[in-house]
Amino acid sequence: MGEVIPGRLLTVIVLGLDTTTPVGSVAIRKDGLVLAVRSTDPTRPFSDQLPGAIDDLLRALDLAVTDVDVFGVASGPGSLTGLRVGIATVQGLALALGRPAVAVSALEALAQALSVARHGPAAGECAGAWTDAHRGEVYAALYLVEPPGREGDVLRLLDGPAVGRPAEMAGRWAGVASGRRVHVGGNAAPSSAALLLEQLGPGTAITGAPLLAGPVAELAERRAARGEAGPPHALQPLYVRRPDAEVARDRAREQRHTGRGSR
Repeated sequence: MGEVIPGRLLTVIVLGLDTTTPVGSVAIRKDGLVLAVRSTDPTRPFSDQLPGAIDDLLRALDLAVTDVDVFGVASGPGSLTGLRVGIATVQGLALALGRPAVAVSALEALAQALSVARHGPAAGECAGAWTDAHRGEVYAALYLVEPPGREGDVLRLLDGPAVGRPAEMAGRWAGVASGRRVHVGGNAAPSSAALLLEQLGPGTAITGAPLLAGPVAELAERRAARGEAGPPHALQPLYVRRPDAEVARDRAREQRHTGRGSR
């Protein structure tokens, strides 16, 4: 098993997990390379399959969960249930093993996947994450791809994370991108293709949704190497939009207060 040193990692093994969309994924990364990625079954609840999926992937690589040095998890935005199950799974494993954990924005992981794709954005172009938020809205974040630095970071956030109507988000990006070519990916990108091409220009590249566990593991490894991994209990979901339950609770509280005031 690798040794974890504050600010430095030797022979590091990272487990990346994404449960923000119906098709989740698990990945194992070792010494800067993704060894394997496995998708989950969208017809089954994450809670029923994650332990087995993680164990199966580790066994296929002749590894055990005790070999994992750092755990990375996509923290959102996405399915509320998926986020909670994914974060709880990583928290449980990391806590039991005494390992650090890193929360990674699913939108940043998506942009990272675009930036390293074979025909992905070059330095000076943009990588945009565009995922289904339901209610006719999308989760969106736009990043500028920069030349790799000493620590390997190549993404600089230009806009977001945000949630809104596709036309609103595309209009925002048109101003922020400043004429740069934009590569857009995510499960809502193909259905918004016409709008994105109209707003961002005919050179806009549009792709679907890649598996995110690999880029989650990559970003988690980088942050752990900078000493930014933390205790598992510190992991927090990235909602962007408030959960429906909270909105309903506040609305009911306001209605009760209004009702008392009118009597």
